[in-house]
Amino acid sequence: MSARQAVTTSKHHNGSKNIETVTLHSRSAASTALNGRATTTATTITANDKNNHNLLGEHEEDIKHDTTIDSASNVEEIYSCLSSLSAQESKINQSLKSLLALQSDLSRELSRLDLIRARLGTQVVTARGLASGMLSSAATTATRVFSAVKKLDIEQGRVKETLAVVESVVELKACVLGVVESMGDAQDWEKAAVYLDRASKVPEDIIKSDFAEEIVPTAEVPDPPSVTLHNAAESLCGLFLREFEKATKAVDGERVTRFFKLFPLIGRSDTGLDVYGKYVCGGVVQKARANLSKSREGAMFYASVLSQLFEYTANIVEQHSPLVEKHYGLGRMVRVIERLQVEVDTQGGIIIDTFWDERSIQKKVSL
Repeated sequence: MSARQAVTTSKHHNGSKNIETVTLHSRSAASTALNGRATTTATTITANDKNNHNLLGEHEEDIKHDTTIDSASNVEEIYSCLSSLSAQESKINQSLKSLLALQSDLSRELSRLDLIRARLGTQVVTARGLASGMLSSAATTATRVFSAVKKLDIEQGRVKETLAVVESVVELKACVLGVVESMGDAQDWEKAAVYLDRASKVPEDIIKSDFAEEIVPTAEVPDPPSVTLHNAAESLCGLFLREFEKATKAVDGERVTRFFKLFPLIGRSDTGLDVYGKYVCGGVVQKARANLSKSREGAMFYASVLSQLFEYTANIVEQHSPLVEKHYGLGRMVRVIERLQVEVDTQGGIIIDTFWDERSIQKKVSL
């Protein structure tokens, strides 16, 4: 065999080896999706494939480093190239024999992989069918349970709403009877006001509902609850106004406070604030008149009277605000202050007009 023929034969065997390597790699990639047993087999094939690559690589390196037949310049170099090519040919032939010996093993392993893949496919189909049946049954059961629970929640909500209405009607009836009883022979105005306050917390739609109008009235109180409560509130409001006026005329601060605290309980907060504002404004008027009735000597008399008026008003706001906010709510003192402002402006104007007239300011300005 000539040197060129040996090189050609080596290249031919190398091309065949590359084709078989591509085939082995393709089958190895397909087999990696199978179970552990198939993976072990594919690993073995890949390892053999790498070894064969290494053998051919060594042959190629030998060819590259040795002197080629084209570069030989004498007979000795030609014989040396021939010997080298012969050695390489022997190695390549040995590698090819090893590959051919492994071919039967590789075919057997690939057949086993195909068989395993077929079995796994059957098992996957069976598992999917089993899972589908189980999940379908579970889904049906879950849907049925969810529907039953939802219906139970709806029924429970309706029961709670009904119970709340019944409890409210019971509370309403107790309040109506309590108001009527307290306003009767007992004349316990505080207790009657408390019953009205409790009744105000019952929703308006329940008070005016057919169910309440059917259950609450009695032989002693035949009117619907809304009518009874409204009449009681109006009656108590008139009574509290009369008692409040009596207390202010008698300068009885304790009774003034007593009835002032009852107005918000019967839903008449604005009325209570108005009469209380009138009450404190009366104190401002009395204070201003008392100061003006003093001896008017001194250049700073009217300035002092005006300052005392403002100080007295500020004290009223400071001392009465806690009482008003406690029983009427935060910010409700503003209504009283607005009325005080009007009265202070009026009294302040009277003081200035008196100062203007008595000191003849107009004549002095005209000079």
